Amino acid sequence: SKDFWKFLTWAEESQTGMFISVNSNLCSSEDLITRLIESQKNIINFDIFTSCESVGLKAEYLRDGMLFDKFLNTCERVLRDTERNLCFMVTANALSVFGLLDFLYKIDTLKKDYPRTNFFINILTHPSFMAIGVLPLSLRIPVSDSLRKWLNCISSSDRYQEYEIRSLETLIDMLGSVEELPMEEAKSFKKFFLNYDKVRNKDILTAFPEIRSWYRNITL
Repeated sequence: SKDFWKFLTWAEESQTGMFISVNSNLCSSEDLITRLIESQKNIINFDIFTSCESVGLKAEYLRDGMLFDKFLNTCERVLRDTERNLCFMVTANALSVFGLLDFLYKIDTLKKDYPRTNFFINILTHPSFMAIGVLPLSLRIPVSDSLRKWLNCISSSDRYQEYEIRSLETLIDMLGSVEELPMEEAKSFKKFFLNYDKVRNKDILTAFPEIRSWYRNITL
């Protein structure tokens, strides 16, 4: 918005030293990303936050309008052309967990070249039909096991902050221990995504074949 750019101009001119955190989907036009990169140069304390939790089609299904390859290229550009921290805010829900490990691989690749890259996992609880507990344990345990193997590989790496490790540990524990939600929540899940697919011209089972059997067996 115009007010956002006015604020950045004011921050640059006033040099108050305030900490500025910008949250962007990083799927904007090249011109706007260039403007952001240029605007931050003379601001003392400036961090960039963005959101993603899966890769490819999974990410694009969850975040309508996202072009994942463009998003990832823009993230790398921001890291390459600035000296700022880039934090990925990761939302763990009943769908995103299936692409999370692949996304963590992408973050790890960025961390190797740009140690200023970090993430934090937020575990969704509302709406409840999107919480990880809507999934049966038979779907959650394989995800938990694969994430734990990855955690064991990175836990001693100096590329990772303690809060990153802790947020991943919490998710792993919850995947294996949270009580399965009542069937009514699964029905709400299916009703929502039947409508979402119709309105957005998407197909949940193309993006998330992992849930095919469970999803088809939810009777409305």
